[in-house]
Amino acid sequence: VLHLARKEAFQLVRKDPELKNYPQLWEELNRRFIHQMDLVKVG
Repeated sequence: VLHLARKEAFQLVRKDPELKNYPQLWEELNRRFIHQMDLVKVG
């Protein structure tokens, strides 16, 4: 099940990298991973 979820997540991001069609998902990712996102911006 986890393998399938991972595969589907990658497909979703390939189709919509900015997740504009999935605002709730974007908000949840920001909430959970805001610190890692800041590190990506620095790099």
